[in-house]
Amino acid sequence: MNKFILYGIIFLFTFSQITISTGFAEQDNYIKTANQSDQSTWTLLFYLAADNPRSYEIEKNIDLWTSIGYSDNINMISLIDGMKTDDTIYCEISNQSINELYWPESESDMGNKNTLERFLNHSLTQFPAEHYALFIMSTHGSGWQGLGSDTSGINSYEKLTLLNLNDYSSALEKIYQEFNDKIDVIAFDICVTGMIEVAYQIKDHCTFMIGTEEHGFSELAESDEGVNLEWNYSYFLTNIIENPDMKPEEFVNSIVDSYTPGTYSFKLFDRYPAPSWMPLLKCYSTISSVNLTRFDTVINSINTFSLLLANNIDEYKTSIDQARQEVREYGKLYKKFWFLPSKIYYLHLDSLGYNCFIDLYDFIQKISIYTNDDLLRSSCNDVMESLTYLISGNNVLESDNSHGLSIYFPEYSFQYDVSIWKSIGLKNMKEIPVHYNEISFSIETNWDEFLSKYYQ
Repeated sequence: MNKFILYGIIFLFTFSQITISTGFAEQDNYIKTANQSDQSTWTLLFYLAADNPRSYEIEKNIDLWTSIGYSDNINMISLIDGMKTDDTIYCEISNQSINELYWPESESDMGNKNTLERFLNHSLTQFPAEHYALFIMSTHGSGWQGLGSDTSGINSYEKLTLLNLNDYSSALEKIYQEFNDKIDVIAFDICVTGMIEVAYQIKDHCTFMIGTEEHGFSELAESDEGVNLEWNYSYFLTNIIENPDMKPEEFVNSIVDSYTPGTYSFKLFDRYPAPSWMPLLKCYSTISSVNLTRFDTVINSINTFSLLLANNIDEYKTSIDQARQEVREYGKLYKKFWFLPSKIYYLHLDSLGYNCFIDLYDFIQKISIYTNDDLLRSSCNDVMESLTYLISGNNVLESDNSHGLSIYFPEYSFQYDVSIWKSIGLKNMKEIPVHYNEISFSIETNWDEFLSKYYQ
């Protein structure tokens, strides 16, 4: 009797082991590197949310990634999604090839925070490293309103989803709690991302942020100066492959310094040169980096400055208006007046462009010039000094008054807290994805109190 019981136990144990192995066979492909004994120096993460007009860049990016060389100390991991259905790929990039890994779904919504969180969780678990750099690569950036879009694999904006700032802070917070580690570098290769609101939202879970105050440009857009306006991935990725012991600040500097800024002038209906008297839109490309560990002094100075303006709005109104009228503005490829017919915007008139994002340093510097009040001028100097300390790198043309970070300041009160996407006529984006008073910068500073007083 005991012998039969023993045989039965052995049989059940063996059968259960076979069942477990079979059930996880598919997952084993995914966790093939989970037991690596040596931790890498860097894991580079590419969140290529290209289920939008950026889809054409997927093949080009894969060719670039697989051609830059290889280092045992560098992991390169990507989640890629294009405009077709069932085309989501999770992969490890190695020399001359990509190794497709297990991913639980064939069509991921890259505009959903759960997808970003899953990508980070899987990658940090299976590809541990001393340092992490996350590249968010997408199109139609809308600053603090959202960064990274997805058209649900049907190539239609009717079902567009968008990662908003609260999505980013939520996903990064969970990763920080799970791994007790910050993302060393987060780089937003998307339009109008270089905002103080964006930087402040992620400051507790990342060390450096890279973004652009202006619209971004692809390989299709050659500047007026004849230079390519896209990021120089080939240079800075090759650089870190050849120098895997590079520290985060050095890597950030190599990304910013390798960029070549330029201008891009639009034509009437994208075809015809305009008369000299007609002011057409002209974009000055930018790139900048922020040391997110240096925010304390900045927030204190901005709070003092904002309260000073709010409490003395009548006295300072003229100086504020002069500065606001002349300040460097961003986002003008979007509509300023969403209620006007779309065909008007094919003229690309500068006066019709969206202009709610302004350069923070430039605005404050202009106020300090126009005011005669010593207290206000002193407060301006404090903010400018703290911004200089916060912004670790800024690569722009000498003629451009872009200093590295923009801020939300709509020209008119009716523009305030209105979705950028409303101007495109999206049914599901007529309401703003996240309201301005719901993001961390607005909650924890007095800037929105100043805006409220100004519009009154």
